[in-house]
Amino acid sequence: MQLIDMRKLTGILIFLLLCSSPAQARTYIVELIVFQRTNADSQSDQTVDFSSDRIARKRLHMEQLLSKSRAINTSSQLYKLASVQKKLTNSGMRILKTARWNQESRVYQHSPLVSIGNLNSPLSAGFIRVYKTSLIFVDVDLQLTPTFYVPALTNSAANLSENELLSSAEANLTTTVGEENMHPLQTAHPKPVSIEQQQPYFFISEKRRLKFKEVHYFDHPEFGVIMGVWPG
Repeated sequence: MQLIDMRKLTGILIFLLLCSSPAQARTYIVELIVFQRTNADSQSDQTVDFSSDRIARKRLHMEQLLSKSRAINTSSQLYKLASVQKKLTNSGMRILKTARWNQESRVYQHSPLVSIGNLNSPLSAGFIRVYKTSLIFVDVDLQLTPTFYVPALTNSAANLSENELLSSAEANLTTTVGEENMHPLQTAHPKPVSIEQQQPYFFISEKRRLKFKEVHYFDHPEFGVIMGVWPG
């Protein structure tokens, strides 16, 4: 009789442990900070570690993610990572993006691919997917373009006057050495140049297992991501 009771008790304990597993939570709260390094030590030759072909493949991958991403409600106000944001700012880091959102706990195929990039900022493309198996995982894909150019004209831009186009271009264009006298719209369709002359592209592409209430750091010599997931 006592043996039967012990088996029942063991079964109940296992059931409770499974139900309390982080991946079993119905909703997640996700917070993240994307920042750009501003200290001189990070600007080194080792950051240029991609060939032109590899950069092209990675940019194509980012474009494919863009076509699959979806918009969800996010807030720039952080709570769990507010103190981390303050420390980064005080240390002189440039904050590119802060985001907080709630999402349902879903498997990979049904979990939202959240777009956090902005064409008019150094964080020109960024995608985050948080999903569950028996555990929690996150896929991080970010593209940093420190010197960003005016993108190719869209249909809406085609209806603007030349003065409006020039104003828009001048507002968004960051010139490099030797480009001071270049017409702003000439950079919309740049001619092919060598990898040494191209504007730099840097990427963070990583899959990682997460646990609730842990703060994770995704590192790169040029920029970084700090994020965490909490039960909703």
